Amino acid sequence: MSAGDNTTKQTTADGTVIENQADVDELNSLTPADEGLTPGIVATAALLVAILLGLGWYLGTRAADERLTAVVAELPGSDRYSDDFVRPEPGDEGKPVLLGGLAPNGANWSTIGTEFLLEGGLATISPIGDDTIGIAIIDTGWSNANIGATFDHAPAGTGLVFRFRDIENYWALTSSPESGTWTLTLVVNGETVLSEPIGLASVSPGARVSILAQGAEIQTFVNGEPLLSIVDPHFELASAVGIISTGSTDGSFSDFFALEAASMRSE
Repeated sequence: MSAGDNTTKQTTADGTVIENQADVDELNSLTPADEGLTPGIVATAALLVAILLGLGWYLGTRAADERLTAVVAELPGSDRYSDDFVRPEPGDEGKPVLLGGLAPNGANWSTIGTEFLLEGGLATISPIGDDTIGIAIIDTGWSNANIGATFDHAPAGTGLVFRFRDIENYWALTSSPESGTWTLTLVVNGETVLSEPIGLASVSPGARVSILAQGAEIQTFVNGEPLLSIVDPHFELASAVGIISTGSTDGSFSDFFALEAASMRSE
């Protein structure tokens, strides 16, 4: 300390120089126990924060797991068919691969009318024959179903068929690009008795279209967005589902799925 300088300097254990007299007095007033208290408080606080964070993570994870379990438990049914329309290349050059029979993933397709050509991971309506309608179906064995497809190209009349009984009795959801929508159709005894647009929706390449049919209730979706929903018991027990193309020779699909849905019937 220099002459005339009343500042008291003191060096702490960690080498810090304290020049303020009040701070020095406060430092000198601490007992050894007090001096060890501050690092202990910091360590304890850090430990408590870590425990709380860990507890929050555990509870959050547990809640997420419980929600996931609940969602899985609530998924309608457990049976599923799917097809990405990828097939081995044909052995004979120039011989087309057509959709039909048992697919590699277990879907057993039957076709009616115009065939679907399989090429490049797509099922495309083929100009084989003179029919103006092409239908490919899987008889799932269950009438309550969630079905869907991704469309590579969806000209008018291309879409999904469900609750299919025969060529004259079925439901379909087909594209109406001129109106920027899809149309839900019911055909009974060869006559169209219902033709209802579902609302503005994408008909662009990559559009994902699906239907949830449970009991008499039918819900439509495009790219996951719920659109038209109706209640109609026609063909409620029919179990065939699939893809359809009417009046087009270039509608194409990049995948298809069918999942069994839980019954919505009243007990």
